Amino acid sequence: MSPVEEQTGKRVLLIRPRDNMPAFWFPLGLAFIKSNIPSRHTVEILDCALRSIPANSPQFREEIERFNPDVVGVSTLTLTYKEALNVLREIKAFNENIVTVIGGPHPTLYPEKVFGEKPVDYIIRGEGDVAFSNLLDYLEGKIDIKSVPGIVYEENGNIVNNDVWLEWDMDRIKYPDYTAAGLDAYYKKGYRYGGFYGKCAPIWVTRGCPYACKFCSSPLINGKKIRGHSPEWINGLIKHLYDQYGVRQFTIVDDNFTFEIDYAKTFCREIIKLKENNQFPEGIMFTTPNGIRMQRIDDELLQLMKQAGWEGVTVAPESGSKRILKIMQKGLDPSIVPGCVDRIKAVGLKVRAFFIVGYPGETKEDTRDTIKLLRKCKIDAFMVSLFHPIPGTPVYDDLVAQGKISDDFVPDSFSNAIVPKILRRTNTEKYITEGFEDFSLFWFALRENLLLWFRNPRSFIYFIKLNGFFNVIKKLYQLATYK
Repeated sequence: MSPVEEQTGKRVLLIRPRDNMPAFWFPLGLAFIKSNIPSRHTVEILDCALRSIPANSPQFREEIERFNPDVVGVSTLTLTYKEALNVLREIKAFNENIVTVIGGPHPTLYPEKVFGEKPVDYIIRGEGDVAFSNLLDYLEGKIDIKSVPGIVYEENGNIVNNDVWLEWDMDRIKYPDYTAAGLDAYYKKGYRYGGFYGKCAPIWVTRGCPYACKFCSSPLINGKKIRGHSPEWINGLIKHLYDQYGVRQFTIVDDNFTFEIDYAKTFCREIIKLKENNQFPEGIMFTTPNGIRMQRIDDELLQLMKQAGWEGVTVAPESGSKRILKIMQKGLDPSIVPGCVDRIKAVGLKVRAFFIVGYPGETKEDTRDTIKLLRKCKIDAFMVSLFHPIPGTPVYDDLVAQGKISDDFVPDSFSNAIVPKILRRTNTEKYITEGFEDFSLFWFALRENLLLWFRNPRSFIYFIKLNGFFNVIKKLYQLATYK
């Protein structure tokens, strides 16, 4: 598709496709893209997830007719990929001359497959903060398409992949536009990701992950090297959210916030200084719900995190089996986990933990090792997830090569798991539940949720709407009567 010679700017519509967890994720990526597009363009965000607008609905068509875009950008995870394609098909059916762009984790990992879909004109791989703006420059005839980082396009019948470029001067990136992305609307729907005390907002402090876990796609999207904003940039964003939006809890969505220990300490010290200068008179809190690396902490950092506003941290042992952790390439010896948990709790921080069960090659004995580790640790809260393969990850490719899944397998939800036969034969979910019965599941779940709902009543209303009143009552009854 050739660029359009135009100097008055484009009408750009950024779309988040509908999914089954509308108020769980805030579209931070689209908020970054929107704020970094030059002001000569007219830009809106259409959040079909938050507003529950299917691509094939009259309401979606009305929104497209109202805004009448020149360019449409869709951000998609693997779980929303099918709906993202439906969005682009509807766009082309409305006006085939609208330029369609797709980005996000799934297109980044499978650009050739995604580009083969007829509704797609361009793909942006990797981070879109800068690349989307560059693409608009190309469409206006200002630059050559070869100057657009991470773009996938067609030239003379061939698919061309430009190299992905990552921004190293992170402070060049403007603050995300939380207003355009509908932060207030998310609060009304009960948004609380990582938050428990009133209004919370996600912030991205560092990007990148140097590890090589076979089940994770993060390094493939944001690169292996850690890149961080300056303390001044972050402090300004936090103050902006605190003063303008009334945010009191900040959810750091980094994959490895504490990887650079000195950087994390500097972050905490700067926040402590601001608190001491009464910059946050109503208090301030932080959470890191994606987890921190247990090998990348020390006692001083934990003390500073406590003083800065952390009440607890999340860790991700993933398994209690040394054999499975080696297969995962997690780079973790499970024997260090109890000591790390004790060290964290010693400074007064709570500990939450993530585990995966049903990883390819896992046996019943491996699962027992995970249960043993949980019993040994003084963890305050934990989540056990059945394994599911993410397209583009090494374990996904292994399963395709072994013929266990097809190369076009796309999970529709996190419950769409690939469970080893030995666990499937013994009813995995029942086995897991029986193994965890000593943890008093009902009282733990009830305590945590009642506390959350008391502090944020809207989250309770949204929870009921999402799950259905009778389903919630049924689940509570099952937990209460579980033997």
